[in-house]
Amino acid sequence: MIALRGWNALNHKSLSNFAPFIGFDIETYSPNGFPKNFEDPVVAATIALSINEDFRNGLIVLSSIFPPSSETLILKWILNTLASLPRGCILTYNGKRFDITYIMTRAERCGINYCEKALGKHNHIDLYEKVKQNGRLSSFKQKVVEQFLGIKRQIIGVEGANYYKYYERFLGYGDLAPLLYNIEDAAKCIELSFRLKNDKAFIRITKQ
Repeated sequence: MIALRGWNALNHKSLSNFAPFIGFDIETYSPNGFPKNFEDPVVAATIALSINEDFRNGLIVLSSIFPPSSETLILKWILNTLASLPRGCILTYNGKRFDITYIMTRAERCGINYCEKALGKHNHIDLYEKVKQNGRLSSFKQKVVEQFLGIKRQIIGVEGANYYKYYERFLGYGDLAPLLYNIEDAAKCIELSFRLKNDKAFIRITKQ
């Protein structure tokens, strides 16, 4: 079990009743296309922690990337980390259909029996569902929504469909682009949550 005792050492008034916002995202090694049957291993994951939805007030990023043969290790790392955190709110983008469901399915296949307990400790908000229910956009892909809100990315060119190519570069010679892409996906969930509540342009189109 990973214990993040460092939270208790942070002397900050904002943490007196600390309930973290948890941006969460996983990546799979899927060279044959989208893994509809949960057939591909989880190879990367990021847990981004913020004191509140405006991560400019404080952001901690816990990220991991492993070879496919180490999937059990990365799944246990995800679940042990989530279990060790104070009760908070997991923020995902399409996580209900993918990230959360995927790790639950893969954990079961790997013989890990405490997935629901670790995940059930926290609330979960799927931002994709919120956007699709309230927004009127041409596309509801995460990057399209980010672009509408003026949210910029540092990693360009990496997408879900070609992630496996960049991941193979990591395996081959340590290219960190797939790890940084995953970090952005998770951290941007926190930023999206904040911006969707406060961006006047988005609020206007949801009321039309």
